Amino acid sequence: MSKRLDLPNCFEHLRSRVEKTLTPFVRISAEKGLTGRFDSKFGGDPYLPLGFEYPLDETGEPMKLLAQINFGQVPSIPNFPISGILQFYLSVKDELYGSGYDDRYNQKNFRVIYFDDIQTSEKDLLTDFEFTKLSKEDVFPISSGCEARLSFTKDEEFMSLGDFRLERECGISMNGWEAELDDFYVKCSESSMGHKIGGYAGFTQHDPRSEVGVLSEHTQLLLQIDSDDNIDCSWDDAGVGNFFIREDDLKKKNFTRVFFNFDSH
Repeated sequence: MSKRLDLPNCFEHLRSRVEKTLTPFVRISAEKGLTGRFDSKFGGDPYLPLGFEYPLDETGEPMKLLAQINFGQVPSIPNFPISGILQFYLSVKDELYGSGYDDRYNQKNFRVIYFDDIQTSEKDLLTDFEFTKLSKEDVFPISSGCEARLSFTKDEEFMSLGDFRLERECGISMNGWEAELDDFYVKCSESSMGHKIGGYAGFTQHDPRSEVGVLSEHTQLLLQIDSDDNIDCSWDDAGVGNFFIREDDLKKKNFTRVFFNFDSH
């Protein structure tokens, strides 16, 4: 056990169960700056081979690149690719950023695209993305013109208090808020936020995977992007965006059934 687990006395008898949830993840730091076509980034222009159909939303409008992860630049963690480029796009015409409440992994207003084999010559890539430029009417969590460089650090974390599996796996119930545990709750909530790949998700409201049976299979956090003033990123009212995937799909690099959710205060 390489990470210290601080528990209040009332949960000390559950220590062994909580410690079993320790899992590696990759913490992401983002700062404004120009990026190259192959770089990991939030916002900006994507890597896109010539001839590849640019992702469109259900109305036929071009989506906008939210994030691009080049796994060749990312520390390796179990189940995740060790190479290739993974991209996340959102519709800019949807007030919910493409997060649906019916068929929650129908990628009609968001899209996840994975390139296993990367074209290394820029002459083979699309270079003009003027058609994706944001207008004042568009809805997008990262402000127009902002592009962020990403850096990565491998870390570990215990299951977050907001995770739908918490009571089953750890024995901790969050049905009642106990005033004497305020500091513990706040500390745990804050530690689950931020930008990350893998690990456990943070929420401003609750974990939606507890509401719909099929979503409970999406146990792997694929990507979390938090509101971040440093890069002009805001999910409505200081919210957070999460992309979840089934473990088997992640191992197979099958990103067609990703579940996307955002919530805010």
